[in-house]
Amino acid sequence: MEESTLEMLTKKYQVIIFKHCFPVSIIQANKESCNINSDFKCTTDYKLQYLALREKLSEFPNAKFILFTGAAQIKSQITENEA
Repeated sequence: MEESTLEMLTKKYQVIIFKHCFPVSIIQANKESCNINSDFKCTTDYKLQYLALREKLSEFPNAKFILFTGAAQIKSQITENEA
């Protein structure tokens, strides 16, 4: 693996910041079933992913985590349904 893991980062840093980029703010309509491993961008899948992330982060009580969720897109770049 080339990417650092939380196990590695928490040994080196006391504060870790996560940031999503713009594309995550385009939300699609929810599907009938949700999937934590899905690349589909809907609130039900995101909720599963964030709950799993919260559970994982709780394994590192001595570290502080700051999560920046997706920024809102400007009105001309997104539909009302996607927002």
